Amino acid sequence: MTWIRLKVAPYKNNLAFILNIETAMDLKMEVQLQCMDKELKKRVMFKNTQALLNKMLKETIEEDQINVVLIPRFCYSKQDRDIPLNKHRRHNRGTHIHSQQLFSPFKAKDKTGQDSWKTEYSDLGEVLEYRYNGLVFDPSGFLLYSVTWKDIHHIDIYPSVREMEPFLKCVSISKDVKTRLLRNTYGRELKAGDHVKVLPTQEPSLSPDDTMITRGDRTGTTEEVYPTFCSMRLDMDTPGLAETIEINNRYIRKFLKTGDVVSVNGGSHAGYIGHVVVVNEAEGILTISNLKAQPDTVYVNLHQVEFASWTHPFAAVPAPHQAEDMRDFGTLHYENLPAVVIHGPLKGHSGIVKTVNLNEKTLIELRDHLYRSRKLEEVMLDKLAFEL
Repeated sequence: MTWIRLKVAPYKNNLAFILNIETAMDLKMEVQLQCMDKELKKRVMFKNTQALLNKMLKETIEEDQINVVLIPRFCYSKQDRDIPLNKHRRHNRGTHIHSQQLFSPFKAKDKTGQDSWKTEYSDLGEVLEYRYNGLVFDPSGFLLYSVTWKDIHHIDIYPSVREMEPFLKCVSISKDVKTRLLRNTYGRELKAGDHVKVLPTQEPSLSPDDTMITRGDRTGTTEEVYPTFCSMRLDMDTPGLAETIEINNRYIRKFLKTGDVVSVNGGSHAGYIGHVVVVNEAEGILTISNLKAQPDTVYVNLHQVEFASWTHPFAAVPAPHQAEDMRDFGTLHYENLPAVVIHGPLKGHSGIVKTVNLNEKTLIELRDHLYRSRKLEEVMLDKLAFEL
C-alpha cells in the first residue's frame, strides 16, 4: 500500500504517502534502547517529541506506527498554533485550519526570526529535516507525520494526477517510486474510449431517463469525459438499462484488481477469459487464471486486457443450497464465499467468509494489503455484498 487518506484533524481526508510501518514490537525495543543511555534518550529516532517518548516509557506500546509524508497545514508564527483545539473552542475550529503550504526556512526566517527552527544534518552535512513549532519537515518542506491504523480510512486510494503532482517535489519519496506512481496514475485517468466497469452503488445516475444503478460490475465504454461525470455506452448484453447513461466518475473504474473477470484482446493469448490473480503494476503484467482452460494460467500486459462482458454482478445474499447441512443452522452456504464489506468502518475491504453464527455475525478473513497477514474480523451479515 502507498496512498492513504487521514481521519484526524487538521488533515481529515488529506492525501498522504506511506514511507514505512513500524510494528509495536519494534517500537518497544527502540524505546528500551533509548533508555539505556541518557544521550540516546534525548535523540528520538522516530518523528515524535520528547514528551511522547516519556509517555511511551510509562505505557505499553500496543499499536503499529505508520510513518507518512504529506503536504502540511501550518502558519509561520513564534507560537505553536498547530496544537489540537480543546473542546471549548471546537465551535471555531474551522477558522483555525490553515491552508496547505510547504515549509521554507527562508520564509520562517523572514517572519519569525533566525532561531525559530532547528535543522538536523547528516554526517556528510546534508539536511535531514527541519523542526518548527513541534512539527518535523523533510528537506523539501513536506510534513513527516506518524499515525496508527485507526487514524486512516481503510479503503484503497487511487489519487488523480492533479492530487499527486505536488508530491513530485518530495525528496522523501524516491525518484523511481514517483515515476512508477505517476505512470500508473496517468494510466487510471479516464479518457474517451476507455472500457470501464460500474462499481456497486445505490446512487442514481445523472441521466433523467435512467432510474437507479443498483448493481455493480456492468461494463461499457466512455464516450465523453467531464471533470465530475462521463457519458458511458453500456455493453450490448447488459439487460434492463438504456444503451447510453451519464454517471458520476466516482462510480466507475477502468483499472484492474485481483478477482476481476477479464478477457485478453491481443497477443498470443487473445480470447482467453479468466480471473485476475496477480496485478504487477511495476512491470505492467497481469496474471490471469482459469482452471477450466488450457493453459490454466497466463501472463499478459495490462494494455492487452479488458473487463469481460459476462462478469456476474454483485448480488444479494445467496439462497441456501438444497443439500444444506441443518447442523450448521442454515449458514453452511455462506462459508468460503468471497465478499466485500459495504457498510461500517471496514467498508471497501474484501475477504472470505469463514463462519456465520445464529446472530448473523460473520467472521471474514480479510485479504487486503492493509494487513501484513490475513486477519479475521467480525462483521454483520447485512453489511456484506457477495461476489457470485
